[in-house]
Amino acid sequence: MGAGLLGLNVAQQSMSVPNKRALAVGYATVLSPGITSWTAPASGRYKFYGWSGGGGGDGSSNGGASGSYFEVTKYLQRDQAVACAVGRGEWVARDAEETELTFSDGQVVTAGPPSAWNVPGVATGGDVNLNGSPGGEAVVSGAGAAGLGSGGGAGGLGSASVGGGGGAPANLPMRGAPGGQSAGLAGGSPGGGARGDDGGGGKPPGGSGLLIVVRLR
Repeated sequence: MGAGLLGLNVAQQSMSVPNKRALAVGYATVLSPGITSWTAPASGRYKFYGWSGGGGGDGSSNGGASGSYFEVTKYLQRDQAVACAVGRGEWVARDAEETELTFSDGQVVTAGPPSAWNVPGVATGGDVNLNGSPGGEAVVSGAGAAGLGSGGGAGGLGSASVGGGGGAPANLPMRGAPGGQSAGLAGGSPGGGARGDDGGGGKPPGGSGLLIVVRLR
């Protein structure tokens, strides 16, 4: 389904398929994990917003780091395909997946995933590249760091020797997801880091990645 850009709440979006409304300027197509290709429905300029998956906390109850974020604008011809991979969040930070675009001119844009609770994802190749934020340290019941950018998500609060998850980055009008709270939440989608493992409530995963394509004109 098409979604109006103004007021678009990315945390509530699900996968949609381009249709007639997607041909209109200002309408968005949302791609979730598992998608491998997207085709432009009409010639024009398109802006891509992408988040990688967020990481889970580690075995020492530290909160998970968040994924990274990119923006890139490209002119595409009708029926021009863009190869894409939309990453999933995972229980272990090093297993979180990247979100990546490969255009026909060879340009590659990547939102990389975190590799450890305190090593957030790194974005490369876009017009805008925002890295993720680290999770909170368990020994001080630390909060996760807030996401970078004007639309970055809040870091998850820590408590009782469990760290909160890192918030996902974004620039408005897009919004990154918040990090998981130590009270029991997984990382929000897109891209939030999970709370740390408290030893009782299980080990929640980081938030899934996401790709949003908006037609500019």
